[in-house]
Amino acid sequence: MKKLTLVGMFCCAAVSASADPTLPPNMNLAEDRARVLEMARKMIQADPYMTLVTVDEHGQPHARIMEHSPPDENMVIYFSTIPGTRKLEQIRQNPKVTLFFNGPGDFSYLSVIGLATIHTDISTIKEHAWREPAARAQFWPDYPDNFVLVRLQPRWLELVAPQLESRETDWRPQAVVFE
Repeated sequence: MKKLTLVGMFCCAAVSASADPTLPPNMNLAEDRARVLEMARKMIQADPYMTLVTVDEHGQPHARIMEHSPPDENMVIYFSTIPGTRKLEQIRQNPKVTLFFNGPGDFSYLSVIGLATIHTDISTIKEHAWREPAARAQFWPDYPDNFVLVRLQPRWLELVAPQLESRETDWRPQAVVFE
């Protein structure tokens, strides 16, 4: 009975993911969601830098390296900047962003795709600012003034790693969809 329930849950997840027009069609949903999420967390925590990809008003992608927080229990990730940056303008125009993480020394990567929200209120900043005070002071001597926090709520992630099988027919990486 337990196996049937798990199979039923997986089938429902596959149907709901493929039926959602905001998700890519024909995703390779992970059979072992917990394993993929554990591997993704380890990859994020192993590297303090990620590549943030935003899209400008002309549809042109822009990538830049950023420091990031550890992921929370829902894989929400925070990063920070100062007011007036191009990345904030682009996020305001189009909150769909991708965070890209390189795997350590092997052919692996993680893409976390989702919606970014900009936070300037002091309570959110103080609750989620992950950097040590000395590190913050280097870029934000007037912290929390002149500090902007960006929150990435993931829609889905895709992970490529030697320990995971990509789909043989089209090399699609294993994916996890978030509600």
